[in-house]
Amino acid sequence: MNNIPNSKYGWFGNYSSWNEVNSLCKGYDDALIFDKVKQASLDVKNGLALFERDSVLFYEEEFDQDFLNILEILSKEKQELNILDFGGALGSLYFQYKSKFDKFKKISWNIVEQKHYVDFGKSNLENDNLRFHYTIEDCLKENKSINIILLSSVISYFEKPYDLLKKVIALKLEYILIDKTIFCNHEIDILTLQIVPPTIYDASYPCWILNENNLVNFLSVHYTIVHQYYPYGKTSIEISNKTAYFKAILFKIKQQ
Repeated sequence: MNNIPNSKYGWFGNYSSWNEVNSLCKGYDDALIFDKVKQASLDVKNGLALFERDSVLFYEEEFDQDFLNILEILSKEKQELNILDFGGALGSLYFQYKSKFDKFKKISWNIVEQKHYVDFGKSNLENDNLRFHYTIEDCLKENKSINIILLSSVISYFEKPYDLLKKVIALKLEYILIDKTIFCNHEIDILTLQIVPPTIYDASYPCWILNENNLVNFLSVHYTIVHQYYPYGKTSIEISNKTAYFKAILFKIKQQ
């Protein structure tokens, strides 16, 4: 069995099962983490910061031009944004890019999250443009104009990421954006233990580092790539003698 490294953070090991890693972890549903994210989100709402990411407050604008280009692609015909942000916490990306929304006639940013996040979001953060939902089905019932699902740093944290992708494909939405996701070119997926820097919060999770080619081939039956980029530049990470990197890929559904 792999052991948790002392006084280190990042991605470690090459585990054989999800349960093995999970037994070592302190995860995203921890109450202290939730409290930190809640407070940071309220600070953003009250104008004390521009946005938060993983409970860390940001006081200056920060935009990814590639992500902005994707928003332009989505709104090209109707000047509307109709986004399903799956695993979008308490609106981190929404608030980060909010100042860029003036050019759009309609904004519908819909977050699907864990129940306690949705409960808090509905009570404290919802507005005309931002909505929180307990399930994907609830979201699509309320807003039939959704044309993209955003999976930002999320699929790696599911025990069975390809089962999630099967459900996403079955929605037949026009676009799928897999954003800020860690990949590798190793022949098989790598299951790691991710330890979060203590300057953010005290947490650790099982994290899949997926083979990029396998994921692209899985989606390419129904979708084609229309844009891709490296959200953190071409920085690589060495994990168990394997090289990993972060990438974002926008897929568009194929015409039947």
